[in-house]
Amino acid sequence: MTSRNSMVIAAVGDVHSPKFLKLFKNALHSIPLNYIDLFLLAGDNVHRNAVDQMENIIDAIRDIGNIPIISCFGNEEYTPQRYKDEYSSVIWLDDESITLNIKGWSVKIIGTKGVLDKPTVWQSRNIKDIDKIYAERLKKIEYLISNGKTDFTVLLSHYSVTYKTMVGEPEGLWPLLGSKAVEDIILRTNLTLCIHAHVHRSRRRIIEVNSTTVINVSLPSTNNISIITLPISQTLQKTLTNFL
Repeated sequence: MTSRNSMVIAAVGDVHSPKFLKLFKNALHSIPLNYIDLFLLAGDNVHRNAVDQMENIIDAIRDIGNIPIISCFGNEEYTPQRYKDEYSSVIWLDDESITLNIKGWSVKIIGTKGVLDKPTVWQSRNIKDIDKIYAERLKKIEYLISNGKTDFTVLLSHYSVTYKTMVGEPEGLWPLLGSKAVEDIILRTNLTLCIHAHVHRSRRRIIEVNSTTVINVSLPSTNNISIITLPISQTLQKTLTNFL
């Protein structure tokens, strides 16, 4: 008989290796060997597209178990094909989804860089039709969430999926850090969990949007690896447990 025990997910973003690599490794040391079933990276794993630094991230995770690693791309990983070619042991999701079977549970992960309500000055100058790209990405995200049925559906985004986890950042920057439009999608769909990064100074890291738990896993904000257990316990009122 297939086991239906709880699934344990580790998640983090904004390691910006080598910038926060030591903090990342220290946080990993608190996680018991072979405790984690799935590791999610929410982008900006390396600093300023230092592709070779990705090896340090992978090696550090392998020290706690030979587990699946799934990553979306952040704004600092701007040669995505190189990461796919050189680090094929990682499942890279770029406006894509994958469904895994873990402990008898089916879990669909949708990975995306995400959407900004207001493109940055650099994006407006250097990325042709950036507003159109974001509009099309929103449609793709909603399609990927809604298409098919699994036990759990997880959205993994680099940019924030809501303004509500941006408390701590200057309010004028919020449209440059994420999108309320993604939150509207969450309200319309049946997501289990949303994980994002990019908001380094967040003071409100976990919220509920209807029945969906949204967690900011940015390492500069949490100073830790976020540990999430699925199914999320109702008795714990869907609170997040971190290794301290």
